[in-house]
Formats: sequence, C-alpha cells, structure tokens
Amino acid sequence: MQPQLIQFSGVVVGDDHNPTILNPDFLSKEGIVPNAWKWEVKDTFTTPAFSMVRYTNGVGITVEPNKLQVTDPNIVDGPETSKVTEIISAYVQTLRHVRYTAVGNNFQSVIQVESPNEYLKTRFLKEGPWNTSPRTLDALGLRLIYPLEKGRLTLSIDAGDAKLPEYEKKQLVIIVNANFNRTGDTQSVYAQVTKFLKKTMEDWATYKKLLTDTLGGEE
Repeated sequence: MQPQLIQFSGVVVGDDHNPTILNPDFLSKEGIVPNAWKWEVKDTFTTPAFSMVRYTNGVGITVEPNKLQVTDPNIVDGPETSKVTEIISAYVQTLRHVRYTAVGNNFQSVIQVESPNEYLKTRFLKEGPWNTSPRTLDALGLRLIYPLEKGRLTLSIDAGDAKLPEYEKKQLVIIVNANFNRTGDTQSVYAQVTKFLKKTMEDWATYKKLLTDTLGGEE
C-alpha cells in the first residue's frame, strides 16, 4: 500500500486572535504572503468572527478569535516545499502580542485498497461477540493517541471514499488523519510557539514511520 498525502495544515491556538485584520493586503504588506510569490487571490471573506483568504493554488488562511489555520492541499510529495509553516511563522512574528497557547501540525493521507473496511477489521480486530452473529459489523474506526513532549499525537484511521486526481469517480480508501498538538505554558509562550513551529519536518518523519508501522504501507 502506498499512502498519498492529500493535505497538510498548521494551526496556532491563541486567546486574542483578531479575524478582522485578515485580508490579502495585510498579508502582502506585512510580508506574510510576499508579493514575490506571485500568488493570486481566489476568495476572501472578513468578519469579526471568522475571516478567510484563499489563493488559486489552493492554500487557505483562516482566522477565528481562538485560532489561526493555514491549509495546503498541494503536497503529494510531502510538506518540504509547502509555505504553511513559513506563513504561520511570519504571522506570529508580526502579531507577537497575541497570547498563543498551542501549535498543531496536521497531516491527512489516503490509502487506496480494494476493501478498506475488511482490511481494517482483519488487521485490527479479533473475533468476538462484537463482530459475530447475530451482530454484523459494517465498519471499524480507530483513534490512537501517543505522548509528545508538551503535547500528544492523535492518529485517526477510518474507511471511506475520496476523489483522486487519476480517477473520474470516487475510490474506496483508508483515510488517515494525524494531529501533532503541543501546548505552551504561561512563561515564554511566544518563544515556545516559535520552537514548536520548527518541528514540522520531524513530525512528518514520525507520521510516515507510524503509517508504515500501523498500516503496513511504504514510507
């Protein structure tokens, strides 16, 4: 099985985010999304409760009162060339007054298999009254939680379907979501956030290894 990464996102949780400042002019003026990148804006929406800027390359930036999130769907080969962490770092550097409390790296992958539900049941579930007559088990989902320094990693595994670029119709897949979440303490919060943001590639390596160990895929 070959996992296919379909989305990478970064999140910074904070108590005082201000959604009303998010717009393309702010992002370019402050160098958060530099003009040199030549990104074209596709959609923008600004309100006191929620603001969003999305570019034609698919990268989206959203701000809520308690959260900044940057999402990139163009990372099939990995997040090495993604601008997600760079955007978040520049945003946090520009708005240092926000009381940032946590940082998250999120990866979503799909694995194409012929019968995802059967694969998951065979790999993870032993027989018992929960899956034998008169009960018929249709599906199995997993939620695995691992400790991290100052946080935790949550890995969710489910069967589903997804539209893949090489196919016209949706395909049966295993969907894997990983959330690396790290929480800062009340001291030196900004410094900790900056440190956490530098762990993207470390998290990516951990995620790939965990996929191989858990589902038998290839790194």
